Amino acid sequence: MRAQVLHVIQQLSRGGASQGLLHLLANLEPGSTQHRVASLLPPVANRAAQLRQHGVEVYQPRDTAALLEDAAGCDLVQVSFWNSPELYRFLRSALPPMRLLLWVMVAGDTAPHMLPGRLLELADLSLLCCPYSWQLPCVQNQRELLEAGRLGLLQLSAELASWLQLEPVPHPGFRVGYAGSVDFAKLHPDYLALHQDLAIPGLSVTICGDGRAVPTLARQIAARGLADRFRLRGFVDPLADCLASWDVFGYPLAEGGYASAELVLQQAMAAGLPAVVLAHGSAARIVQHGQTGLVAQDARAYRQALEYLYRQPEERRRLGAQARWHARQNFDPARMARDCAGYYQRLLQQPKRSRHWKSTQEVSRNPGAQAFIDSLTGAACAPFIASLEGSRSEQLAAEAQIAAVVPVVASADAGGILHYRRAYPEDAPLALWAGLVLLHQGRPALAVAELRRAIAAGLDQSRVWGYLSRAALACGARELATSAQARALREQP
Repeated sequence: MRAQVLHVIQQLSRGGASQGLLHLLANLEPGSTQHRVASLLPPVANRAAQLRQHGVEVYQPRDTAALLEDAAGCDLVQVSFWNSPELYRFLRSALPPMRLLLWVMVAGDTAPHMLPGRLLELADLSLLCCPYSWQLPCVQNQRELLEAGRLGLLQLSAELASWLQLEPVPHPGFRVGYAGSVDFAKLHPDYLALHQDLAIPGLSVTICGDGRAVPTLARQIAARGLADRFRLRGFVDPLADCLASWDVFGYPLAEGGYASAELVLQQAMAAGLPAVVLAHGSAARIVQHGQTGLVAQDARAYRQALEYLYRQPEERRRLGAQARWHARQNFDPARMARDCAGYYQRLLQQPKRSRHWKSTQEVSRNPGAQAFIDSLTGAACAPFIASLEGSRSEQLAAEAQIAAVVPVVASADAGGILHYRRAYPEDAPLALWAGLVLLHQGRPALAVAELRRAIAAGLDQSRVWGYLSRAALACGARELATSAQARALREQP
């Protein structure tokens, strides 16, 4: 009888992790294992249809209890992991005896997409999806897990056969393209400035993808009169026509982002495009400076790299040819599937075992805040703990830090504060932190709603009333601002 493998994913979507799972299941040799995919959020129809063509069942569990029952009946549970309240709700629950494999879909070195030791200890085997993650201290410091063979590498790879045969399409001007998530949790926050006023005649910049930053970029393009140079294409599938018509793959990502194996970068390299990336994160490890593309140390160097490639077409072609060769040698979904099958065989020889989530020191009776703090490590979680447990001065200092977190830590759908707040609507600390973030982002009306929710849920404290007064004043609600300030003074210890 074939072993039953249950794949748990936050959402089967158009993103790289889902694409990688599709390539894995499409390339596994049939016969020894049978696969189901549980998408905790509604699966995207076309991705689900692609998996069903390979005989894979796709469904959305009705709740965590139903998912736990399904997991108990399977031979192996594989979780495509990144920080999300939906996945952590499953992992932190009362898991039945199982064999648990984590396929880590994030780099793992920056908040909120970190790899706490308690997470890695929970699994029988944790597989990193890119070499960049393997050398991180949070991995290499796990000596016991390394010695026990409970940490490994499973390179996430795209299906590149068609890209390797792609021929460039002649075109006028000089074209720079970006493809991927259009969200400032991933994309550089000054994306337009990086490409504006370059010394490149006939420059055009195309942005392919969807995300929360699309409306912001559209407004910026219109306000700066750049509609003739910048084009927002939305999600494009397949991407072949775009890649064939671009001269350079411009891929400047936000510092502190969670990018890992970067399937779209693999595809661009396979298409023969030289990439220009910034010198942080996994992308800077994938691109070899001066060999398969250019790695820029900062924004100025990024702009200079684009101008250099415009002036040096022969160098551009050389880098593109080397990028294609590198992709052919290093990114192979068939090899990924063979390696994964070996890991399956090893795990299936082990007995199922019980396990439980080892929480941090109990810092809150609020489950949402606790879950968010548990997902972080070290200095990343310190201000949140101080917000809950510190003295008044420590709380004020910590909450100033929380208000100013980078976009990915604040994010509403990438494992950030607003994401956890949506998953735990009655959690008072999460409402407070959401209010602080929204106020800092210049969204005071939404901040007022969150701060009121925090107070109603039990944070009836002077500093919270003070934050509410500031938010109300910022959105013109003077009467509320005055009454909140008066309440802040009355509640002051």
